[in-house]
Amino acid sequence: MPLNWNYNFKWQYDYAKRAIADTGKFDTAWQDAVQHLQRLMSETGFEPSEAAALTKLRLKINRTTVENKRIDSGNAILQAVGASNAPLTSTMAQEPKMRASAIKFLQHVYLLKVAGNRCLWIHSLPIDFNN
Repeated sequence: MPLNWNYNFKWQYDYAKRAIADTGKFDTAWQDAVQHLQRLMSETGFEPSEAAALTKLRLKINRTTVENKRIDSGNAILQAVGASNAPLTSTMAQEPKMRASAIKFLQHVYLLKVAGNRCLWIHSLPIDFNN
């Protein structure tokens, strides 16, 4: 049975698209990557010609450093949304949390195959994400 995009996936896509719409809400070091993600996310779905934005995002997350020391992907995403300076005892505000979840969502999207005018996109969560 074919997947119904509008029923099964569109709300997550639209949410992520809205969350990354304002590059000014991201750390300046991340704004170029976010602009590339904006071009990836068209009104009708992911744009295959911009799939490199996802690779760029994953590289940026995995290569983020603080004082020349690599930081883990969670902290890299927090840095991207401008929430890395929040005290450890505080709860993160809703808006940066939503931007962080959009980045996390896009981190796990891959273009698997292009055949003619059809594209196969995969959202592949890590194995340890079982909830």
